Amino acid sequence: MRLIGGGWRCIVCGVQKIAPARAVIAHERPRSIIGTPPRVAERMLALQASFEADEVIVLSVAASYAARLRTYELLAQAFGLDRADSHERADAA
Repeated sequence: MRLIGGGWRCIVCGVQKIAPARAVIAHERPRSIIGTPPRVAERMLALQASFEADEVIVLSVAASYAARLRTYELLAQAFGLDRADSHERADAA
């Protein structure tokens, strides 16, 4: 076997295999929204409107907790939300 571009190629049969993480990315990419925070927010709103959904659920697949938290913070900023807003809504409930 020989490593090439994050995957490997069998030197006997020549079959190239993609590393598992890359295979997941390739499989999930069509269902993903990737881009800058404003672009992601724009696409989310477009999907929400096209499906006439009452809510949209976000799932970040970032590798670390800190990266996932930062993803949610950036998205909240893109929607004009901040921590004070979320605490006020929670207190009102």
